[in-house]
Formats: sequence, C-alpha cells, structure tokens
Amino acid sequence: NELKAILPFHRSLRVANYDNQSYAAVIVGLESSPEELITKHGYEVDKVYPVEGV
Repeated sequence: NELKAILPFHRSLRVANYDNQSYAAVIVGLESSPEELITKHGYEVDKVYPVEGV
C-alpha cells in the first residue's frame, strides 16, 4: 500500500510479495519506465521488463 500511495499510477498497480524483502510489481498502461520514480522513494529496482500488447 505504501508503494501505491507514492506512485501516480496506483490504480493499475499489482504487487506480489515473494518474501520479507522481495516484491514484484505489475503496472498496466504506462508509456515510460517508472524506475526513476520508484528509486527516488527509496525502493531498489532490480529489473524492469517492458511488455507490449498485454
């Protein structure tokens, strides 16, 4: 919920918790990578996988 609150696209955000320190996020409908915005708020981004046509 904290991640959803700081990001402007929170309505399309889905977060999966893998363990106490790892999460995966799926964000639908973005034209650019959210990586800079996410890292600006203190979250570490390991990889970004852009997908078209989903």
